[in-house]
Amino acid sequence: AERQLRTQANELLRQGKVTEAYEKFMALSKLAPDAPAITAIVHKLSLIRQQDEISKQQLALAKQKFDEGVALYNNKQYPESAKAFEESFHLNPSSDATVNYLKLAQAMDQLTRQQKMMMQGQPRPVIGGPVGQVVPAGGSVRAIGGTPAQFTTVFNSPVNDGYIMVKVGGEVVAHENLYDEKGRGIFRRKTPRLVNVMKTITPKNADVEVWVVISSLGIQEHRAFRQNILPASNHRLNVSFDPQSRRFDYKLN
Repeated sequence: AERQLRTQANELLRQGKVTEAYEKFMALSKLAPDAPAITAIVHKLSLIRQQDEISKQQLALAKQKFDEGVALYNNKQYPESAKAFEESFHLNPSSDATVNYLKLAQAMDQLTRQQKMMMQGQPRPVIGGPVGQVVPAGGSVRAIGGTPAQFTTVFNSPVNDGYIMVKVGGEVVAHENLYDEKGRGIFRRKTPRLVNVMKTITPKNADVEVWVVISSLGIQEHRAFRQNILPASNHRLNVSFDPQSRRFDYKLN
């Protein structure tokens, strides 16, 4: 019986089945408590099992932190989401999704900070002053530019996950989830959404950049187009996606 047990234990060890091998060697140690070789193997297998358990707990915590980061990111809480992604990365550095989301969160955090600074430093109208002029924070007079343009982003989402972000010359004109959440509690569910947003922007000759991230499909799409945005012009970007071919199509006028 001892010989058969030893053969089974060694075979399980050779196959890398640590838990099953540990149980067999524990049974062997009871039959031969004074065998130093068996005692040493039991000790090593015990340490490996402990390390495996720690690794599983670490990966579970990394997944929890990643999910927290995604939720915060979707709520546009970029500093908090970046922190959660950093914690997830330290727990599981091999996750490409965590690395990509961390970069996006850091980039969006920086962008929103810059936009706030620009808004704080924007010119303020002078009540009763000359028509068509504004007085900047510094006090000097600057003429108002051309008539603003309109930029519309349309994406009829076929999926219930992810988001689209569009920038024109660094100015965010769309940053929308591709889904709606309906219901409450256990009945809460996500459904595909028609994104249709318009923003007034400053006329410029600039790159139109599009990002579409659908984490459930492992998609991180990025495209750029050169466009001359003239004063008082109207532009429309239509984005479509085929989940079967995983292909994106773009129409910009």
